[in-house]
Amino acid sequence: MKRSYTFLLAVLLLFFFAGAVNACEKYSIFHNNCIMDDVSIDIDDGSVILISHDRDGDEVEITEDYELYINGRHIRTTKEQKELLAEYHELVMQMADYGKEIGLEGAKIGIEGARLGLKAIACVFKLLRSDYDSDDLEREIEAEADKLEARAEKLEIEAEKIEEMAEDLEDLHEDLIDEIPQLAELDWY
Repeated sequence: MKRSYTFLLAVLLLFFFAGAVNACEKYSIFHNNCIMDDVSIDIDDGSVILISHDRDGDEVEITEDYELYINGRHIRTTKEQKELLAEYHELVMQMADYGKEIGLEGAKIGIEGARLGLKAIACVFKLLRSDYDSDDLEREIEAEADKLEARAEKLEIEAEKIEEMAEDLEDLHEDLIDEIPQLAELDWY
């Protein structure tokens, strides 16, 4: 029964982390401890684009050269502002790459969990034999399940790094608002 929970955990991880593969396309920004659900971060040709879906479709773009555009209009920035834009841009790109890696590993763990579940189902037929009982079944599946569970736990620890990155991104977001008046004028940013 314990192994059934491990299998279920692995399948749930598959669905959870498969969604993380698309983290580079959509990401909720934390602002004043509230999630702005109607803002997404897209990555397009090296640019980081924040789009407000709730308010007139405003768009903030940070190019790979760390230039800032608000609704298509170029915003002149100082050296210090450009450094903040660079830091923000690079952190978003790192989060996207890291999210993809974690998502792929989560998918692999999910597939292994599904394989283990199928193996357990196949082994159930062995219970029909008189020389094989549920303890034998558990022993046969347990070693693989333990390895899978260890991989899932390690992945969970790795995923916590994205949470730390998100906190850093929130701080940078606030710094950008403080330093660039045009961003502060946007009520959603």
